[in-house]
Order: sequence, then C-alpha cells, then structure tokens
Amino acid sequence: MSKAKRNAEKVVTATWPPKGFDGQTHYADLLKALLPAMLILTAGAVLLVGMH
Repeated sequence: MSKAKRNAEKVVTATWPPKGFDGQTHYADLLKALLPAMLILTAGAVLLVGMH
C-alpha cells in the first residue's frame, strides 16, 4: 500500500457550523454585501459600452 493511501485513510473530516450560526439565510445581509460589487460591475459595463 502506498504512503499516500495510508495517510489518506488517517484523515478525519469534521464539520460544524460556525459559532453564532442560526441556520437561517439572511437575504437582506446577503444583498447588502453584494450591492457594492454589483455597482462596480455595472459602472465598468457602462464605461466599456461608452468607449465603443
């Protein structure tokens, strides 16, 4: 058996929710986070179209 395979068998994956996670998606917070990026992309698209 290869060394990589032996090491892979030893790997244990543990997952848990981050501290303070209440199990709900907060869409208002998500939109607030995405708004600046959307504004930047929109401004870039307007500038590119304007240069054409």
